[in-house]
Amino acid sequence: MGVIYISKKKVYSKHLEKGRFYRHYDSNGGHPALIYYKNDKKNVYKSIKFTSETGSSRTKLKNNIDMNSLDDCYVHNNPVLGTRHDYSRKKWNKEFKISKEDKILINKIKRKK
Repeated sequence: MGVIYISKKKVYSKHLEKGRFYRHYDSNGGHPALIYYKNDKKNVYKSIKFTSETGSSRTKLKNNIDMNSLDDCYVHNNPVLGTRHDYSRKKWNKEFKISKEDKILINKIKRKK
């Protein structure tokens, strides 16, 4: 698999896992991102980024990915291409889940290049 580092707080893997949520860092801070494609050798990761802010390139989801929150949740209309450096090493502590109604939209975004 990958190299596993042991710290006093948590055990985490150097490599990101496909199908998991990680924090994606950009100029606006960190947002949850679902990684759906990874190539560890080329250091290429594709993800779908979620946010709580409106914008011209975002679509509102029917249900929030955080089931404990009543706030609106938006998804970026295009996939995010990034390197290992763009994502945090640790998975989200929160349990995020995409509802059945929103999976159709997520699959359309995954098909974009």
